Amino acid sequence: MWPLAPEVSWLATVTPVSDDFDDDLQQSEQLLNEVDRVLRSLDDGTFGTCHSCGAAIEPSRLLADPLIATCEAHPQLSEQDQSSEPTATAEQE
Repeated sequence: MWPLAPEVSWLATVTPVSDDFDDDLQQSEQLLNEVDRVLRSLDDGTFGTCHSCGAAIEPSRLLADPLIATCEAHPQLSEQDQSSEPTATAEQE
C-alpha cells in the first residue's frame, strides 16, 4: 500500500457521513420548498394570506416566522397543504 502523501493526509481523518445525513437532507429540502413557496407568494401578491381562510396573517406572526402559512385562528398546515393556494379570500367570507 502506498503511504499517504502529506497533501492528502487529511483524507485519513475525514469523518464518515453521519447516519442522520438523509434526515438532514430531507429537512433541508423541506426548508427550501417552504422558502420557494414564500417567494412565489411574494411574486403573486399573496404573501401574508392564511392558507386556511384567506385572511391576513398577523404581522407579529410573520415577523416571528416569515414561512408561516396560517393565521392564529388555524393550526400550522402540513407541508403538502402549504404548497397549495389559499382556499378562500377575506372578501369571500
